[in-house]
Amino acid sequence: TFDSPEMRILYRILDWNQKHNTDVFFQQMWVNTAWLAYPESRDDPIERVHSAPRDLNAFANGLATLMEYLIKKRGYTCIKWLSITNGPGANWSWWQGPSREPLTIGPGLAAVRKALAQRGLNLPLSGPDSGVEVLHAALKSDDESLLGAYDFHDYSIRIDANSAGYLEKQVRDISTRAKFAHDHGKPLFMSEFGTIDFPLAPD
Repeated sequence: TFDSPEMRILYRILDWNQKHNTDVFFQQMWVNTAWLAYPESRDDPIERVHSAPRDLNAFANGLATLMEYLIKKRGYTCIKWLSITNGPGANWSWWQGPSREPLTIGPGLAAVRKALAQRGLNLPLSGPDSGVEVLHAALKSDDESLLGAYDFHDYSIRIDANSAGYLEKQVRDISTRAKFAHDHGKPLFMSEFGTIDFPLAPD
């Protein structure tokens, strides 16, 4: 419900951003509901989290209803961007088909874009919200027009004693992604940024 503990936490976060005139990048991480998951994933809580929505129209209407409530009824004009899922395009991601194969988010973007428009919302969508290495598995070139922005994840950061010259390479990599986005007439977000490599010793 709109008065659940999770929603009250969300209102506090949005209240702060609204008060401080901060732009919000709103992230739908995963679906995680049995009724909307593919049948093969419904009964396993881990598999269910990774399932793409089986009914894209139901998913899109739910997400658009949430955005309509937050923006129009509660007046959160701070919400400027919407990402429909986290990390699609790989076999570990959160937008997978019935056999755990990664699905493109294009049909999901189209469904959400339509549902938002039906409610008079012109909220730009961002994607693919994943690493650049799975870009084309997550998002087909024909779907780029559905996006208002590109956003990428990067967990290849290595800042330690063994990474001479690596920071310069990282800057070049991000510059390449920015150029890619700008060449397509869109802004770029680095929506996740960090490392999954650990130093050899604590420092």
